[in-house]
Amino acid sequence: MRERTPSFDRLVREHHPAVYASALRVLRNEADAHDVTQDVFVRVLDGRIELERGEAEAPILRWHAVRAALSLRKGAQRRRDREDAHAMERQRTTETANEDQRELWGHVQALPEDVRVPLVLRFAEELTFVQIGTALGIAEPTAHDRVRKGLAALRSRLAGAGLVAVGAGLESRLAEAAPVEVPAGLEGELLALRGGTLATAAKLAAWVGGATLVAAGAVFLPGALRGEAGGEAGGADAELASASALVARTDLEPELALPADTAREPARDSELATAALDRAAAVDVRIGWIEGRVVDEQDAPLDSFEVRIASVERAGKMPAWGARVHTGSGGFFRVRVELPSDAGRNVVLVTPRGGGEPVRVLPGNTASFGVVVVARPDGEPGRFAIDVEVVGEDGHAVAGALAAIAGVDPVRTSAAGIATIAGEGLGERVLTVTPPDNSLAPLSMPLLLASGGNDSVRVVLRETSEIRGRIVAIDGSVPGFVQVFVDERSSWNMGEYDPVTGVFVIDGLAPGEHRLRVDPQGWADWSGLRRQVAAGTRDLELVLKPASDPRDVGDHAAEVHGRFVDEVTGEPVAWGPEFGLQLGWIEAGIEGDPERDILLNHLFPPPVQTAALPEKDEDPWIAPAPSARFRRTDLDPGVYLLHYTIEGYAGGVLGPFALEAETIVAGLEVRLQRPVAVRTRVLDPTGKPVKGAYVFVTGTGAYSEKRIGEADAAYRAADGRGSFWAGGGGRTDAEGVSRHERLPRRDGMRLVAIHPGFEPAAAALRGEAVELRFKSDSHH
Repeated sequence: MRERTPSFDRLVREHHPAVYASALRVLRNEADAHDVTQDVFVRVLDGRIELERGEAEAPILRWHAVRAALSLRKGAQRRRDREDAHAMERQRTTETANEDQRELWGHVQALPEDVRVPLVLRFAEELTFVQIGTALGIAEPTAHDRVRKGLAALRSRLAGAGLVAVGAGLESRLAEAAPVEVPAGLEGELLALRGGTLATAAKLAAWVGGATLVAAGAVFLPGALRGEAGGEAGGADAELASASALVARTDLEPELALPADTAREPARDSELATAALDRAAAVDVRIGWIEGRVVDEQDAPLDSFEVRIASVERAGKMPAWGARVHTGSGGFFRVRVELPSDAGRNVVLVTPRGGGEPVRVLPGNTASFGVVVVARPDGEPGRFAIDVEVVGEDGHAVAGALAAIAGVDPVRTSAAGIATIAGEGLGERVLTVTPPDNSLAPLSMPLLLASGGNDSVRVVLRETSEIRGRIVAIDGSVPGFVQVFVDERSSWNMGEYDPVTGVFVIDGLAPGEHRLRVDPQGWADWSGLRRQVAAGTRDLELVLKPASDPRDVGDHAAEVHGRFVDEVTGEPVAWGPEFGLQLGWIEAGIEGDPERDILLNHLFPPPVQTAALPEKDEDPWIAPAPSARFRRTDLDPGVYLLHYTIEGYAGGVLGPFALEAETIVAGLEVRLQRPVAVRTRVLDPTGKPVKGAYVFVTGTGAYSEKRIGEADAAYRAADGRGSFWAGGGGRTDAEGVSRHERLPRRDGMRLVAIHPGFEPAAAALRGEAVELRFKSDSHH
C-alpha cells in the first residue's frame, strides 16, 4: 500500500457531500450512493486517486463518483423497479431546496434512464457532451441528442403537471441541482477508513459482483487521470483506450473540461503498472517502454505537459492500447507499454503532436520519440491576474456568470459582477464569459495578457432575442410532430412548438443570424429544412412538404429521390429498413474516372455506429412499409454517395451528387444486379498460402493507386493486427483464402492483397476465382 494521502481527513470533510450527491443523482438509490462514496474515498486513501489542495479537487472526486455510479448501474441492476421508485421518493423528501426546485428535480428523476442520466451529467455534473459520450460509451452526437430529448420530455412533463413557471429558464435551473441531505454518520464512516487496510477496498468491491472497481481501475479511467497505462481494449479497458486516443475540446468549453492533471509530477513505474496488475498475473503480458522529451519552439522544456500515446492497431473503433502521462522536470516522460507478442507494438503520439510516424516498442527495450517540439499551449511564459467585470447592457452587474481562459480554472462573478482569474501564460489569449441564464448572450473576446499587477477588463453582455414563427404544410394543415431548433457550431438551442397551431418560439439567442433547423419526427413524414434566420424575426412562416413528394415545392433542404428495379426483369424491387440505404459524404474535386476509379473505392462504405431501436415499452418504433422507392431528405449542401444493400442483390453505390441548398435530385433508377461470390487465394513468392493478408476491392486509376498505398501503409504500421477496414475486405485464412459474397460486376474492378511482409498484389476481377501472388521484394 502506498503512502496515504496526508489530507485525507480534510478531503472527506469538505467533499463527501458532493461525492454522495453525484452518486445519488445517477443511481437514485441511497444505499448504492453510500457504497460508491466509500469506494471513492478508499481509492483516495490507498493512493489510486491523488489530489492537491485546490479548486480541482471537487470536480475530480465527483467525476470518480459518476464513473463508479455508472459502472454499478450498468453491471449490477439488482434492484427492482419498486425499490428504484421508493428511493426516488426518499430523495424527494431529503432535498432541502425551495419548493419549485424540489418539484423540478422530482420530475427529472421520473424520466426514463436513457435521457435522465445524460441530463444529470450535463447539468448537475457539468460535463461536456464529449465527456458524457465517454462516460456512457456513446458517440458525442448521441449524447447531444439524448440531452435534447431529455429536455423536451421534461418540458412536456412540466407542462402536463401545470408547472409552466417551473419550466421557465429550464437549462439554467437544472444547473442548480437540488441539494441532497447526506446520511448521518457517513462522514464518520469515511474518516474511520484511515485505520483500515486494502481489505476494506476489496470488501467494498463486492457490491458490483466482484473486484471490478479495485482490479479494473480503468472503469474509472484512473489511467486517464493519473498517467496509468491500459491494456488490450475490451470492456472497461476499451474506455481507457478511447480516452487515450481522443483529444478533449477544452478550448471550446473550458469551464466544463474534465480535469486531467491530478498529478503534476510524472507517474512512477509502480503507478503506471497499477491498472494492469491483475491481467499481467493471468496472461503473458510482455513489457516495453517508450520515452521522449517535450520542448517549446525556444527549446525550453514543458513540464506537466500531457502526453497521450496509442497503438496503431485497432480494437474496433478504438486503439488496442493507450496511455497518457504528464511530463516531469525537464519535459521528460516515460511510459510502460504492454506488447501483444515478441514482435513488439507500433505506437504513435496522439498528443502533443499527432499524426507522426509510428515507433516500434520491443519487449524489454526502451524506444524513444526523441525531442518533440510543440507550441506552448498557454501563451508565453509568465503569470497573469485579471479582474473581469461583467455587466448587462443597462450597466448592472451580472452575478454568477462564468469567466474562463483556456487552461485556467474558470471563476464565477460575485454579487458585484467581478471575477478574478489568475494563471500561467501571457500574450494573446481568449476570454469566454457564459451568463447564468439565457436572458443574456455568451461572449468571447481576445485579450493581451501581461505580467505584473492585476489588469482589468469590462465585459458587456447583450440581451438575447428570439425567433418566432409558424409551420404549416403545403395543404394548409399543421404538422403534428416536428422539432424546431437553432443549430450552432457547438450546441443546440431547442424551441417550443405547438402541434395544434404550428406556432414556434426559440428564445435565448444572441444577436445576429442563426442556422434554423426543422426536423420532422417519426419516419420522415415531412421534409426537414435549414435556413439562416436573424434573431428578432417574429413573423416567419415555413411551409413543409411531404417527404415522399419529389417536387420542388414548399421549404426544404436538399433531397435525393429514386427507385430500385431488377436489372434483368425491369420490375420494381421493394426494400425495407432491415436492409441498407446509407448516405456518405466524399471530398469534392476528386480527379479520376467516376465509374472505373472513384466509385469502386467507395463501393463498400466504412462501418458506422447504428442507433438502437427503443425498448419495447418505450415509444415503439414503427418501420415503414417496404417500397421500391427510396429517398434521402433533410441534407446539407455537399457532395454525396448513396450506398445500398438489398437482400438477393449485389451491393452498390450511386453518385457522386453535388447538392446545393434546397436542391432536389429526382427520377433516379437503380438497376440492381445479381451478386457475384468471389474466392481469392493469396500466395507468397514460393507458392505457399499466406495467412493474414488483407484482400479488398479497388478500381483502376490514379485515385485507386493512392488508396492502395494508404491502406498498405496503415496495415504495415499495425503489423497486420487489430481491427482493420478498407474496401469491404477481409483477412485470408490458413489456406490463404478470402471470400467476397456480394460483389457487383463493374468495369475496372480489381482485388488487392496487402501484407506487412510484401508489396501489394493486385489482379482484375474476371471470374469467380482470383489468385494473387506476392512478389519476392518485401517491405522488410
